[in-house]
Amino acid sequence: MTYKLVGPHRVFLSSARFKALSDEAGKGKGPLWPVACWIEGTRESVERSELMQSILARELARDASAFAQDWLRFDLGVDQAPVNVWDLLWDWCQISGYASLADVRDGTEQMLANFSGSSFDYPMGTVFRLNHFVPNRTFWNRVSGSKKGRMISVIIDSAQVRRLSGTLDHFIVQTTGFTLVCGKDFQILPAVGSE
Repeated sequence: MTYKLVGPHRVFLSSARFKALSDEAGKGKGPLWPVACWIEGTRESVERSELMQSILARELARDASAFAQDWLRFDLGVDQAPVNVWDLLWDWCQISGYASLADVRDGTEQMLANFSGSSFDYPMGTVFRLNHFVPNRTFWNRVSGSKKGRMISVIIDSAQVRRLSGTLDHFIVQTTGFTLVCGKDFQILPAVGSE
C-alpha cells in the first residue's frame, strides 16, 4: 500500500513523496535506521510508518487547503510516471473493489525478474494487465444483488506512460496509445493528440 489515510483523505505517496516523507521521519535517527525500516515488521518500520502518519496529520491540521494542494493532488510527468503507475493503479484497485492488476509474464520472466531485483520496482513487470469489472446495472440485478457483469482488460506498458495526474479518488493515466480515467467512473479514451 503506497497511500496513507489521513483523516477522511487518502494520500497517494509517489516514490519521490515517500522518500521525502521517510527522510523527514528519519531525521536524527542513526545510520542503520533507514536500512532497518525496509524490513517489514521491524520496530523501525513500524516507527517510520507512525512518524510519517503523524507528519501528514500535522500538515493537515496546519492548513487544510495547502494540504489538499501539496499532498492530495499529484501531477507526475514522464520522469516519474512510469515508476509510479503500478503503485497508483494497485491502490486504486484496492480502494475501488471493481478492478485488479494481473501479471502477464510467464514463469521464466518472473524468475529472471526476481533474480535481477527488478521485482521490487515492478512487482508484475513493466507490462501488466488492468482488469476492470463492469457490473450489470439492470433493475433486477440491483434488486437481487446479482454479481453478473463484464470484465474489461487493458494492457499497460509502464514505459509508455507519460503522465499521472489527479487525486487517488479520481485521476488520469496518459500513455502514448490511450488515456485512462480512473475514479467512480472508468473510461478508456484515445491518447491526447491522436485521432
